[in-house]
Amino acid sequence: MHHLTDSAGQLALLDATGQKVLGAVLLCDTAEAQGPVPMTGGDDGVWRGRQGSVLLEVRETGTGTDFTELSLLVVPHQAVRVERVGLRLTMGVGGRPLLAKDAQLVALGESLGAARRVTELGQLLDAGEGRVTLHAIGALLKGAAQALLVGIGGVTPDFPAITADGETVEIVLEVGHSVCQPVEYRLVIGLSTDPFALLESYGDLLARNGRRVGDIPTGWNSWDYYQGAVTMDDIRAEMAAINASPLRGKLRYLTIDMGWENSWGDWRPNRKFPPDYAAIADEIRAAGFEPGIWLAPLQASTYLPAARHDREMFCRGADGEPIIAPGRTSYLLFDPTHPRTEEWLHGLCCELRQSGFSLFKIDYIYRNYLDMIPQFHRPEVGRAAAARRFLEIIRNAIGDDAHLLSCGVPLPAAFGLADSARISTDIHNFWGHIRNSALQLSVAYWLGGRVWINDPDFALIRSPQTTDDPYLNVPYQRTPYTGEGFWMAGDDASFEELKTWLTLVHLCGGSLFASDSMPRLNQLGWHTLQRLYVEPSPPARPLDLFESAPPRLWLAEGRLGVINYADEPAEIPLPGNTPSRVTDFWTGESLVLEAAVVLPPHGSLLLKV
Repeated sequence: MHHLTDSAGQLALLDATGQKVLGAVLLCDTAEAQGPVPMTGGDDGVWRGRQGSVLLEVRETGTGTDFTELSLLVVPHQAVRVERVGLRLTMGVGGRPLLAKDAQLVALGESLGAARRVTELGQLLDAGEGRVTLHAIGALLKGAAQALLVGIGGVTPDFPAITADGETVEIVLEVGHSVCQPVEYRLVIGLSTDPFALLESYGDLLARNGRRVGDIPTGWNSWDYYQGAVTMDDIRAEMAAINASPLRGKLRYLTIDMGWENSWGDWRPNRKFPPDYAAIADEIRAAGFEPGIWLAPLQASTYLPAARHDREMFCRGADGEPIIAPGRTSYLLFDPTHPRTEEWLHGLCCELRQSGFSLFKIDYIYRNYLDMIPQFHRPEVGRAAAARRFLEIIRNAIGDDAHLLSCGVPLPAAFGLADSARISTDIHNFWGHIRNSALQLSVAYWLGGRVWINDPDFALIRSPQTTDDPYLNVPYQRTPYTGEGFWMAGDDASFEELKTWLTLVHLCGGSLFASDSMPRLNQLGWHTLQRLYVEPSPPARPLDLFESAPPRLWLAEGRLGVINYADEPAEIPLPGNTPSRVTDFWTGESLVLEAAVVLPPHGSLLLKV
């Protein structure tokens, strides 16, 4: 692909035959002026424009088989508030099918919202009154003959947004703050007839911003079974059960999740735990595990002494008063750009690391909280940079040898800092959660093993068939599952449904953390769970990503997963190159396959091929 300027001062993207596929218009809205920005130049490889006192430069920084990489430089003459900056892509003759009603759109790296699954563009436009906006790393549009991918090219101080309206596609950075020095944004545009190659090449491109991908982390986490009720006695019982089981020596980390702290912002052990960090970590390490800990560094209880007497540490609203954020209770929000917040968080994580904790699960830096903040102590810092600042402080404190799990942190903020990252909402032992997570895992598979290790959330197996525990979950309000609101809705998942979930966890090729109460599992539960840790899989590709939501066929080297999400039996055709003789991963039984398999409702096969 190549760029050139046309007579209207636009950039154009040409395909291999020289046909114009895309035109690009530069957008910039500031406090001084708004709208499209005419561009000139190009002879030196740089296209220039001006919006008020802001100089804008676009240059091509790299090309490949499928991608063009762009640098967008914003140079203010003086401090000025910039609302947004980016590109509007218009479709040439070859690109028009990409915006047809039946084109498919999916957000890349978005936790919630529209197009978190592959969806027809027309359906989204109808629901959004002719316009759909995605808050994501990027987006992929698949037409009849080719696919278009637009996204950020690496670390960015501001969050990206992608908008389609049936005529154009925009990718902009939502700045919303004062810019007083040059800022560079990197964008990528990709075109290919193979959407899978496009996704995976994009993962390779973003991997240049990542850390070295290490070994798959394994372990046990307290959250799903105990939630906030966890005690040190519970931790002792879990460690003893694991060490008396076939999983002894196979689970590296023992992570204490929410429930150990005095309160959010007061990260001292509460009365259910020994009084100091080292005593907790030493006991976990003595049992043969590496200690892990959960933190939510953005929020602070309004009952915190600092909330009463040191309010400069917290983010303020437009009225100058500390923001009161909703949640499990009312919270203040720490300002990561304030020196006292930086000093406090760095000191806390240094102390935890020196006490022996080697895995840090960082949670609750949610985008909706960040969007409540009109500006930070340093007003030139954007929301994405502020989210990233939390992780930078923590990484600097814990060192490169500790494992940082980014959970509930916007994915663009974690590039190069996280060892593993959650790519889905919470799993619980309900079919609605399994189905929802399958959708989310399928559209983020291309990140795994490239940018970081994908974390699918916990490998759960507790069900009426695998435990005699009368209480499979903490108390909750029971609601029916209708296919829409899925949160802890419907009946407890059955053994077969949870085996389908473990199939997805296996095919994700990522983190493997148990979170059931291990002493309460029976032999069937133990036997099934331990299989995950004997023969892990590389990340699998969802073969029918653009035909089935969620995908029913997943293929990795040596593995084929086949899943029926329907509420009735279904015949599922197998890929044409599937060998006739295979082995059932869970039972070790040899199977002879035909061209299709019939699976029960919510059932699955995990095959060694």
